[in-house]
Amino acid sequence: MKYFTPELVSHMRSGDPDTHDEWEEAGARYSQYLAQVRESFPPGVRRLFSRFYLHDAAIHRIAQKERVFLIELQLDTPPRSFLTLRYRLLRPVEIDRASLPVACRSKGPGVAWLYGEIEQFTPEDVLSSPCTSTWVQDTWLDQARASGREPGARWPFWEHRILLSNGWELKLCFHDVEIEEYEDVLMPVVGNGRMAASDSTSTSV
Repeated sequence: MKYFTPELVSHMRSGDPDTHDEWEEAGARYSQYLAQVRESFPPGVRRLFSRFYLHDAAIHRIAQKERVFLIELQLDTPPRSFLTLRYRLLRPVEIDRASLPVACRSKGPGVAWLYGEIEQFTPEDVLSSPCTSTWVQDTWLDQARASGREPGARWPFWEHRILLSNGWELKLCFHDVEIEEYEDVLMPVVGNGRMAASDSTSTSV
């Protein structure tokens, strides 16, 4: 993490009051950066930032198939929708399994999304990877070269850094993210063998 660093998160979770101003300053710097790059977000990233608040979302599954990385989670905010995030990778995912000190990691089997940061990758960053020839499409490179000449062009190379409550930090270098949202239709048993069904219908985007 570049703004909400593991060190800063650790101090905040320990209740250190002197860290509050530092946290606010990190948030302001990150918001300023997002304002600079928001117009070049690809469609999936634009939707992710405009519609969903991921802090404290419960992680249900993290998986990978070939060049697609999957995160399934349930939002902590009403109506507590389920999301699937499918990232089209530009290189293998990096996972730091000891990003947070042991004392700051969640206890038990549950894992939550703490913080995420997104940042542009330069074409040089992408081309330096040995995976470029097989993972990166030529059309994306052409898009990057043309982006400075075309108003409103979508930048094709991004990194999403995600800090989880179990202490893991994920670094995803990706082209775009596909998002599907679902709402509960059938809820768990609530008593006397009865099932609680929500009034909302299932939504798939």
